[in-house]
Amino acid sequence: MKRTLLALLVLLPLSVLGQVPGKPNLLPSKEWIAFQWEGASLGKRYFDKAFMQVPFQIGSLPHRFTVQFDLGATSSMVYGNSIAPYLLAYPELSSKLDTLHKPHRIQNVQYGSFKDITIHLDNTPFKLKELMYFEGFGKPLTADSVNSPTEKHIGTLGASFFRNKVLIIDYPNQKLIVIDSLDSETEKRFDFLQCRMEKGRVKIPLTIGNKTHWAMFDTGSSIFPLVTGKKHFRKLTDAAITDTLAVSSWGENYPAIGRKTKQPIKVGSAIVSEQPMVYLMPNFRRFFKEEKMIGLTGNALFLENVVAVDFKNGKFGILRE
Repeated sequence: MKRTLLALLVLLPLSVLGQVPGKPNLLPSKEWIAFQWEGASLGKRYFDKAFMQVPFQIGSLPHRFTVQFDLGATSSMVYGNSIAPYLLAYPELSSKLDTLHKPHRIQNVQYGSFKDITIHLDNTPFKLKELMYFEGFGKPLTADSVNSPTEKHIGTLGASFFRNKVLIIDYPNQKLIVIDSLDSETEKRFDFLQCRMEKGRVKIPLTIGNKTHWAMFDTGSSIFPLVTGKKHFRKLTDAAITDTLAVSSWGENYPAIGRKTKQPIKVGSAIVSEQPMVYLMPNFRRFFKEEKMIGLTGNALFLENVVAVDFKNGKFGILRE
């Protein structure tokens, strides 16, 4: 969803072993899901890790798709404009679509869903009771797309997909896994702490200096280590402005000012960054205040880590060295 609605958050925005270089295998008997980074330009600069894309197959369609892995989106969805030619080509898929009942809402608009459908993330199958149909959204595809062998981006893998599950993201090896629970030995390898699961959003405690602040963990926000409002921007930084990026929000352009933090950022006992850049996004002040958090953090802060999000028990953890 955030590929185009980047104004919401910053652009604003495997069938192989889960092995971290130099570390023992993690859950070697499980099937991991590969993800790929996709780059994007912001102003005159290019960021090679802007979006996380996951291989995706819907129903029995013999086509290769991708979806963006985005925990900032509370729902998982297929884009109406992008899936349109496939609905025409595959009656068995269109028969799964229910647009009479519309249980999903985005910006006060109701949307329908696909019912009782099987999807694959990479090679791993999942049976879903429903998958949101985001009508009128996404890059329009034509009938020729159905006969094209290239991958098509058609949706978003949001936080709802992981409800009551444990998600592990192995950033160094570009893999993730979704499991029902952690065995006791694997759980001991993570430094877990309580997080907040509110309105489908994951909020984690960041310790900066001697204070703990809450920030939303958003895998759809990859470019900036931490985004905050004016109040906390002033408190957390005191260095000269070292970076300015031109960002776009709902058609309006404005500068995103960046400074280094005064002190390291810790999650639990782990220092995730010594002096990361903090960016000022004043137009998100109301959102941050309503959600009782200082801002957003995402992939940039954890690129050297393996993290686990226990949606069932409200915990966030980092794999110990």
